[in-house]
Amino acid sequence: MDHAQKRAGRRPWRSLVCSVAALAALLVCLTAGPAAADCTTGGSSCLPGTGYTLDDTWNCGAIAAPTVCYFNSQTNAGSATSRTWGWGSAAYNGTGNVYVCINGGSYFYACGTNLARACYQANCNAQGSNSFLMWVENPSSPAHTIFGHGKA
Repeated sequence: MDHAQKRAGRRPWRSLVCSVAALAALLVCLTAGPAAADCTTGGSSCLPGTGYTLDDTWNCGAIAAPTVCYFNSQTNAGSATSRTWGWGSAAYNGTGNVYVCINGGSYFYACGTNLARACYQANCNAQGSNSFLMWVENPSSPAHTIFGHGKA
C-alpha cells in the first residue's frame, strides 16, 4: 500500500471524529439552561426583550462593599422583595469610573465600568418561572450611589 492509499484510508475516521465532536457541541448547546449566554457579559448591548409587567428603578444612597442594594432600596435581604426578574442593570452616573455589578441571585450576573446589564434568558424576554432577589453592588471603595433598574 502506498502513502496515498494509507492517507485515504484514515479519512473516514477523521470524518467520524469530527461528526462526533459536532454532535457533542450541539447537545451541550441544546441542554444549556437559561444562563443568558448572550447577555451575561453585560455592557451596553444587553437590552430587555418583551413581556414585562414591572419596570422599576432603585438606589440605597452611597454604598461600598460589602453592602449591596436590593430591589425596593433595601440593604437587608430579609426586607427585600423577590420577583420573577428577567432583566436588570446597575449604573453609576457620577464623576469618574466605578466598577458596578447587577446580580439576579443564581440566575444572572454581570459587572462593568459604570454600567452592567444582564438577563435571565438569552433573548432577554420576561420569564415567569423563578422568583428571586436582585441587587446592585459597588464591589470596591469608596462608596458611590449605584442605581438599579429591573424588569419582571
